[in-house]
Amino acid sequence: MNQDTSQQDAARFDSRWMNWIVAQLMDRRGQPELVQVMIRRGFTPAYAEGKVAEIAASDVLAACLVAHRGPAKLAELMSLLGTLFTRSGFTLEKRTLSPEAFSRDYFFTNRPVVLAGLTDGWPAVRLWGPGYFRSHFGDAQVEITHRREADKCYERNFATHRTAVRFADYVTMVEHGAGNDHYLVARNHALETPGLAKLKNDFRCIEGILDPLTAQVPYVRLWFGPAGTLTPLHCDDRSVLFVQVTGRKHVKMIAPYFTGSLYNDDQCYSPVQLDPVDLDRFPAMRDVPVTETVLEPGECLFIPLGWWHWVRSLEISTSLTFTNFLRDEPPLIWHQVMR
Repeated sequence: MNQDTSQQDAARFDSRWMNWIVAQLMDRRGQPELVQVMIRRGFTPAYAEGKVAEIAASDVLAACLVAHRGPAKLAELMSLLGTLFTRSGFTLEKRTLSPEAFSRDYFFTNRPVVLAGLTDGWPAVRLWGPGYFRSHFGDAQVEITHRREADKCYERNFATHRTAVRFADYVTMVEHGAGNDHYLVARNHALETPGLAKLKNDFRCIEGILDPLTAQVPYVRLWFGPAGTLTPLHCDDRSVLFVQVTGRKHVKMIAPYFTGSLYNDDQCYSPVQLDPVDLDRFPAMRDVPVTETVLEPGECLFIPLGWWHWVRSLEISTSLTFTNFLRDEPPLIWHQVMR
């Protein structure tokens, strides 16, 4: 290996590669397997072999393995529960349920389900869309996320993509720009802006499931965007009722038992891309079951605490998310996932 090649390899080897190798070695993966992955990604064989061997023999890795014994026991238990989940043949059902049945069979057992019939009679289901938004709320100033496609970490870098526009101008962007470049998301807090306040007259609290005493913001959030918007794999810090008001969305979900296989490296986000999964980079994903469904207008998806999810819009769509569950008092919040 000449000096120039060695310097090029060293320049490419950053903290992400270091973290990946350490994680793989702590997961008891063989050094030859890691070397082959590095070679496929452009490192020279000599550099890959030397770097993996160096890290494997380091005192830091030995200390990490000792400190990891307790978490490793918990990780093994989660793995066994994940195996049971896989063998169960779980599917994401679409059901019409009473509030009592929902609470008993899904909310308290932390199982996702798609609920039908909860939005019957909502004006939003028949009214919301570009024409209605433009004619009734076009002059309102709203915040959106913009220029997302140039940033692979647009969700993590949310603050840098915020911009204010007239709602009518954003509606035009939605009508003429399929893709993931612009999106009005929950964190834009659109329903808290005075110009959109009357949108809250177009939907109502879902009796028996949501708490009417906390029916308004900040417990309800609006999403509106074109076909092609993508919310990457992540986990919320509490349970969510995701209401697909208009349009359709493709949703993929992963049970919390597999959190250890999702390479969670920053707050509530996973770097794993589900379409498709890069198994060279994320080999632990090989046996992770992914549950999916297409949400139709008016359907509600219960996303329980700890369930990871990925969402892509199939057409122009509007959605609402609620977190004010009637029987969640005091609320259960996974604080650690946001750290």
